[in-house]
Amino acid sequence: MRRPLLPALVACVSFSALPGAPRAIPWPGTQGPQGPRADPLDPLRWRRLPRWTAPGDPRLRRPVAPVSTPRPEAEARLREVLVARLEDRPDALREALARLGEGAVLLDVDATLSAAWEAAQRQAWGDASRLLRAALPRLGPEVPRELLVLDGARWSMARGPEGLDDALALLGAWVPLAPSPRSALARATLVLGLLRAGRADEARALAASVAPLFSAQELSRGPNPVAAGTALMMDSEVDAALGVTLSLASRHADALPLLRRAAEGAPPAWRSFQTAFLARAPAAGSPPARRP
Repeated sequence: MRRPLLPALVACVSFSALPGAPRAIPWPGTQGPQGPRADPLDPLRWRRLPRWTAPGDPRLRRPVAPVSTPRPEAEARLREVLVARLEDRPDALREALARLGEGAVLLDVDATLSAAWEAAQRQAWGDASRLLRAALPRLGPEVPRELLVLDGARWSMARGPEGLDDALALLGAWVPLAPSPRSALARATLVLGLLRAGRADEARALAASVAPLFSAQELSRGPNPVAAGTALMMDSEVDAALGVTLSLASRHADALPLLRRAAEGAPPAWRSFQTAFLARAPAAGSPPARRP
């Protein structure tokens, strides 16, 4: 039986989003004659390896050079956390996070991201989305965040109507800053969130500009071709975002297979919504009433 990780972790998570909170565990003692030495775990961090899992990546087996630091145990435990997540071993990750300790999990942004992913594997969507939102402001501007925003929005929406505000805030803050082609899936997810929130006119207007970013040829390659190779979570929600967007833009032939898959695999909180949309969308693309 899987038990929730670190009971006080989410209760304390707001600390990690405070201005000036460190982005990684400080490594005292790593000051060399030429200045600070590199973070020994840099190759495993999100800024270098921006995906949740990468089981075959050679960096996971590369030995870490010993570093002169008074915190070798913390370094070793943090490496266990990052490697367990990247190797797609959630049970090992849960144990590694517990060994690392909740204080270090909150202080190190990659450990916080790993804890968010672990919570999502247990479908603890509230914990997962709160941890992810706490980590995002602490990532440097150069760090790829599209996958984080997409999954954070989907984890929030998986909570049901009460998670819509968080999902829309996350997408609304990021989408305008991202280039259109790269953020097409995020924009489609924003269309889905707006429709689920009962903001049908806004959803339809956005869908008209987003749908042309998805060609019929690209969509014909198989399930979720847009998400292929990105390790995106919750494929049914990718189908829902694309299907709803295309349907609202009157591309019903392209939308129908996506909407069928979305209705079959929808999170429990949105199953009736997706089923109702599937029943109505092919005829006119009109949205179902807002889910209570």
